[in-house]
Amino acid sequence: MSGRSRCVVVPVVAAFAALVAAAPAWAHPRAATVAIDYRVTVRSVPGVDATVLDGDRSLRLRTNGHLTVLGDLREPMLRIGDGVFVNLSSPTAQADRLVKQPSHGWKRLASGSSFTWHEHRLSPPPFESGRYGVVARWSVPVVVDGRHGAVGGAFVRVARPHWWLWLGAALLVAVAGGAWLSRGRARGGAVAIAAFALAAAAAIACQVALLLRDSPSGRLSWFGLAAGIALAIGAIALVVLGRGITRIYTAGGIGAGIAAWALSWFGVFFHGAVIAALPGALVRALCATAVACGLVAVAGSLTVHE
Repeated sequence: MSGRSRCVVVPVVAAFAALVAAAPAWAHPRAATVAIDYRVTVRSVPGVDATVLDGDRSLRLRTNGHLTVLGDLREPMLRIGDGVFVNLSSPTAQADRLVKQPSHGWKRLASGSSFTWHEHRLSPPPFESGRYGVVARWSVPVVVDGRHGAVGGAFVRVARPHWWLWLGAALLVAVAGGAWLSRGRARGGAVAIAAFALAAAAAIACQVALLLRDSPSGRLSWFGLAAGIALAIGAIALVVLGRGITRIYTAGGIGAGIAAWALSWFGVFFHGAVIAALPGALVRALCATAVACGLVAVAGSLTVHE
């Protein structure tokens, strides 16, 4: 391999390696769920702060007093107050995998006055085809400072978006960009760099919006956010610091990686409720932009020759 070719290939390989290595750190902490077909509403009781997390699968309860969570058989399941304790003989705790080995008595799980766990009562029942809005309700009985109550809410089914419209728009942009490039190769380099910049900006905004949504722990994944920022800075630096055709090929290589990366979010086009800090329509637009501009960056770089 010649020295000139090596200067072109090495940055592209490094760009792909950076994308592959950093992707897990960017990912949503425990699950890859980015969109679902329903939303879950929450109704709490005095003295308890209730939140649904992780794609409407996990429940977080916080209390300033003494809280007992009851199971399916109305048996004491969890105690939350001066620490978190699980009833080792509770069938519901065993079903939710809070207990590995059934026994007797209580076991301390955590300190503090809040706890998050995968609550099976948040699993929605089968929905009737074509039915939207409130389709079912859920309830978790509790005892707060001796007062019986229930944390509950409803499953609200959301209509699915027109996926063909979003993906068609992305494909149309990519095809139009390729057709425009085929008319004049002199523009290819500038188009590749500009398309890379747009794809990177859209991908960063989309991933941050997904990451800012509550994680299963109820805390923001600072490590994932920092890793994402570092990845963005590194990718931009590879393009900015590159020279001549190296810069153009690097932009095209990273653009391909961004387009492939955005494919992991395609669930936002097929489900109505997007799990993100931004509106679902905006997240879909950002994802489509990342894919389309990433492909245009590749096409632009391929029209440039030494």
